[in-house]
Amino acid sequence: MASIDLKDAYFLIPIYNSHRKYLKFDLNGILYEFNCLPFGLSTAPYLFTKLLKPVVEYFRLNNIITVIYLDDLLLFGNSYAESNKNIVFIKNVFENLGLLIKYEKSCLVPSTKCKFLGFIFDSVNMRLELPDDKRLKIYNLLMKFMSTINCNLREYAKFLGTLISICPAIELFMVIHKTVRTF
Repeated sequence: MASIDLKDAYFLIPIYNSHRKYLKFDLNGILYEFNCLPFGLSTAPYLFTKLLKPVVEYFRLNNIITVIYLDDLLLFGNSYAESNKNIVFIKNVFENLGLLIKYEKSCLVPSTKCKFLGFIFDSVNMRLELPDDKRLKIYNLLMKFMSTINCNLREYAKFLGTLISICPAIELFMVIHKTVRTF
C-alpha cells in the first residue's frame, strides 16, 4: 500500500473569467478575486471529485486499485514491486496533469501499514488503527471531559464528534455510542 496527498489541489483548478466576479471579497478596503477554485466554496469538493473521476478511472483501466477521498489517494498492489510500479505510474500521470504531490504527507514507499485519512491501514491484520498522536489527543480530551463537573452543549458535542470520528478504528464503538447518545 501507499498513500498520496495532493498539494493545493483546489488551487490548480481555474475559474472561468466571467464567473470570477462571483468569487470576490473585500479585505481592508482591497478587492480580491479568486482565479482558481476556493477552498471554502460549498461546491468545491463536488467539483474536484468530478474532475478527478476520469483520472481515477484511467488508473483502474491500467489495473491500479485506488481509493480516493477528495485529494487523498490510497494505492494497492499485490507485491512490493507492483506497488512501487503503481506509485511511479501515478506520479507520472499527476506530473503530466500539473497536479502536485504533498510529499511530507504522502507515503510513497510501499508498506503493509499506511496512514490514510487519519487512520493507519494494516493490510496484514486487515484492521484500522489510530496513530499515537490521535490516541493522545483523545485521551487528553477524555481526561478533560471526565474532570469537568459541568459541561456546556458545545463541549459535549465536540467530545462526541471526536469519538464518532474514530469509530471505524474501534471495535464495539457503536454499542458505546448508542448508550451515550441515549444519555
